Amino acid sequence: MNPTHGSSRTRVPFIVVVLFLALVGMGCRSALRDPIELAPTQSVESGSLDELLERAERSFETRVETDVRQALIFYDEVAARGREETDRTHYRNGLLGAIRVRLWLSTRVGEPDERRATAARAVNDGQLCERDFVGDAACVYWLALAVGAQARERRSTAIDGLDVMEDRLRQAIELDATQDHGGPHRVLALLYLRAPGWPTGPGDPDVGLEQARLAMTIDDSFPPNVLVLGEALVAVTEDDEGRGAFLRARAMAEAWLANGHPEAADWVDEANEFLQTVQ
Repeated sequence: MNPTHGSSRTRVPFIVVVLFLALVGMGCRSALRDPIELAPTQSVESGSLDELLERAERSFETRVETDVRQALIFYDEVAARGREETDRTHYRNGLLGAIRVRLWLSTRVGEPDERRATAARAVNDGQLCERDFVGDAACVYWLALAVGAQARERRSTAIDGLDVMEDRLRQAIELDATQDHGGPHRVLALLYLRAPGWPTGPGDPDVGLEQARLAMTIDDSFPPNVLVLGEALVAVTEDDEGRGAFLRARAMAEAWLANGHPEAADWVDEANEFLQTVQ
């Protein structure tokens, strides 16, 4: 599967951004470092790289920790072996898959040290992807999300991380704003809604609302887009409209849940949490 396509498998780990932007004790270490090359690997899994990618997708789709960790093994092997191929498509897709899995793991499992290491590795994978596939919209977008996860786990990188995220998300909009159901606009909206305002950060509710509406123009049937719109409306004191958006988002998420989407339960919970804050 091509991770640039806006399917359920490429969806933004919404909670990554939410948690990142809730940071209060931000530091000023650089969010990016010279990326470390992937180490050569000996094959531990049988099958072609295409087969490993399919197995990785199936394993990740369950969102069961043991399966997700197995998916990461598959993606890492695809990236490492694919790097040696003339056509580096497998390398790219392995990196993007590994980033998605590491973001999921960094928000849900392990001790703090493990989560920090996982998030940092996601940034490294994102930087390799950006460097080796210049102008690739998915590489830029997922690097932005990885930087957000890293800032959440390592707050000393948060101030620089905000700048990096904003820059990469605007690049992603220029390259392909439609990926991940309008993900670059949606995440940029969250950044402006949750980040500190001037002079500490780029926070600006009005700009956040503008970005949320742009995400809706791309896909108004995707529950996270509606959730962000609701949050943006509340941020500019349009509480009634915001509550209406949260109600729509919950109903939509419940429908996605009924169809078995692995992340829909999280969206329902988020809608309920927002609704409790709006009278």
